[in-house]
Amino acid sequence: MKPILSLTGTTLQCVQPSIWKPEYEVRSGAEVVGTIRFPMALSSKAEAESGDGHWIIENRGFFKQKLIVSRPNGQKPVAEYVFRAFGENKIRLSETRSLRLKRNFWKREYALTTDMNMPLFKLKEGAVLKGEIDIILDKRAESTKELPWLFFLVLYIAILNRRRRRAG
Repeated sequence: MKPILSLTGTTLQCVQPSIWKPEYEVRSGAEVVGTIRFPMALSSKAEAESGDGHWIIENRGFFKQKLIVSRPNGQKPVAEYVFRAFGENKIRLSETRSLRLKRNFWKREYALTTDMNMPLFKLKEGAVLKGEIDIILDKRAESTKELPWLFFLVLYIAILNRRRRRAG
């Protein structure tokens, strides 16, 4: 698989090849460049993989949801993200750096930007039953070394929200 960092400036597509399996492929044209799968059908724990590496993403908490991104070897988390239902969310990368995750509920769009509002990438969901998500990676995102796991974190959020809508 190609690294996500090498695909900045392109549009990718996330598809679920089979509605019966909780597995998703990130494609650049016909080539699979990443995967995100839920090992257990009803679980919120996911495994994401690309040419950049392998991550575990899980949702902890019920009323105050927290998403944890970690490596499979069980080291300390790469990131913790506290989910807010409405408005703008922040992903803290360090003491001085954070990113904004903007979500448009009605248009089913997600945008990750810097604090200076520079776009890194945008996700746009297609029809609910079709299961496709278009991902536009901005060329300026190539300087963000955290891009691969950030990419999968936002994709995970979009997939979880889609699963919740399907459940009713």
